Amino acid sequence: KLNILFAKPIARGTVEIQSILGEKILKQNIYNRSEMVITPENISDGIYFVKVFDGNETLCRKLIIKH
Repeated sequence: KLNILFAKPIARGTVEIQSILGEKILKQNIYNRSEMVITPENISDGIYFVKVFDGNETLCRKLIIKH
């Protein structure tokens, strides 16, 4: 499981997981949340980027998946 905690509640936004080649692996909308859980069971081992979009702000973090 991947727990994502937001610094402040997000009224309306999006979470994306992208491969290092820019391919979208997952996209999920966020409504009035301060955290969310993603289960990356269907995602292959590798390096990815988690991007959180909240209105005008974007946060990006590297994610390494190794089963």
